[in-house]
Amino acid sequence: MRIRRLTIAAGLAAVLTAGLQTPVWAVQDSGTTAAATCTIRWQTSGGHSGFTAGYSWAWNTIVQRGDEGNAVREIQCLVNSHAYYDGPKLTVDGAYGQLTESAVRRLQTNWSRAHSITIDGIVGPQTWRALRSA
Repeated sequence: MRIRRLTIAAGLAAVLTAGLQTPVWAVQDSGTTAAATCTIRWQTSGGHSGFTAGYSWAWNTIVQRGDEGNAVREIQCLVNSHAYYDGPKLTVDGAYGQLTESAVRRLQTNWSRAHSITIDGIVGPQTWRALRSA
């Protein structure tokens, strides 16, 4: 992750040095700078009821390795607090990397013992329902 940040910073420095207008991506926060906090609560909204950490209310969005942002923070918080997850706590940084993918696979494996779910490390509709239920 640091290499990516240094590349962006170097590119921004080159743009600023050349006197060009700062690109939009250079001023937007990537969302992966600090660990977020998790407060899990029950929510009913839009015809759905389930647990949320307040970062995203996604139910059908596909989230997978390489993705970043609030949906990933939501997944990381829900995995950490889930009754069917028995692995190491994830850092809630909004980056869907190898550790998050492995944690999702572990939760899917444990959940599949009692419920039907695809074990692929990807958070889709089945996994969102599992994450928001326990």
